[in-house]
Amino acid sequence: MQEDLVIKLENFGFTVNQAKIYLNIVESGKTQVGRIATNTHLHRQDIYKMLPKLEKMGLITKSIDKPVTIEAVPIEKALDNLIMREREKANLRFSNLENNLKEMINSIQKQPEIKEETRFSLLSTDEAIRNKENLTLKKIKKECLLVTNAENIKNPSMHFRNFLHTIAGNKTKTRLIIVTKENLTLLKNLSKE
Repeated sequence: MQEDLVIKLENFGFTVNQAKIYLNIVESGKTQVGRIATNTHLHRQDIYKMLPKLEKMGLITKSIDKPVTIEAVPIEKALDNLIMREREKANLRFSNLENNLKEMINSIQKQPEIKEETRFSLLSTDEAIRNKENLTLKKIKKECLLVTNAENIKNPSMHFRNFLHTIAGNKTKTRLIIVTKENLTLLKNLSKE
């Protein structure tokens, strides 16, 4: 049970030892470093080094008397505050990325239009398929040679289905080559032509 909780706390950004110390404090109510060391089998000096981090994260409070007594902030409140801080950081990051995108679009007035179609494109990921679809596939009118693997035919991704729908909508003449391990050499030779 303790190991499961440690793993869950790692998702919150805790190290394994920080998680062990924090869980021990939560389970003890009020405690002291000596007891934490005994229960977690960690050295006292390591615990003293980690307490300021836990305090900064808003997870514990320490008394100023001797010996120092440590108390956990209620776990629901403490972890909810961590989630809120992470959400704020993520929102700020997205906002910065969106602003950077706008600035880049404004500074690059016009991108050159691709006039010549590529003879051969290797689209090995959904992201590559989506990018190619957005850039040029809608312009393909004549012919398309599609090389794929059996997995894409059996379980096509949404982007692969959209790609097929796009070229079908253009009434593009399409040849389909399904690559298996046996005919991988054929694909290599085809790309050299």
